[in-house]
Amino acid sequence: MSIKILDKQIAFSGFFDVQKVECSDGRNQFTRFYVDKIEGCAIVLFNREAQTITLVKQFRIPLNEKQDNELMEIPAGIIDPREDPLTCVLRETEEETGYVINDAEHIYSFYTSPGYNNEMLHLYYAEVNNSHRTSLGGGVASEHENIQVLEYPIADIKSMMDAKLFQDAKTLIGLEWFFRTKVS
Repeated sequence: MSIKILDKQIAFSGFFDVQKVECSDGRNQFTRFYVDKIEGCAIVLFNREAQTITLVKQFRIPLNEKQDNELMEIPAGIIDPREDPLTCVLRETEEETGYVINDAEHIYSFYTSPGYNNEMLHLYYAEVNNSHRTSLGGGVASEHENIQVLEYPIADIKSMMDAKLFQDAKTLIGLEWFFRTKVS
């Protein structure tokens, strides 16, 4: 069955835009909405010297009614207009964790939830040591970020995964990749 787009318009514009799309399958017309999101980046950050993975814990408004509204996840951010994904992940790593990195290995790029948004997330990996940390991190105050930086030994991360303590898809994908490819 082929779906034809008849019309598309912005239904809401704010931090994210919501698109309203009028469609036809040749027999019926119907309406769909989706969050029109720019791209994002995330990073699995491994401190080889300390043998730890760096996570962040921060406020996530959509979780407010379901659970504690703070989520433990790998560092991530939204790519600024005209910014490439690598530049974004280097910037976000420093802002959120205090670690300064100059390069990162691209792991995957994937749609986060194509049923209701068009966000493409670029996932990276980098190794650091204690000397790469130049600040405490914690996010950007002007963006109202209040990020707690957490570092866990890799054995603890594995136990946390086994206990199903992570509920964030990009974190699960990144950590599964790490244990499959970097830990023997």
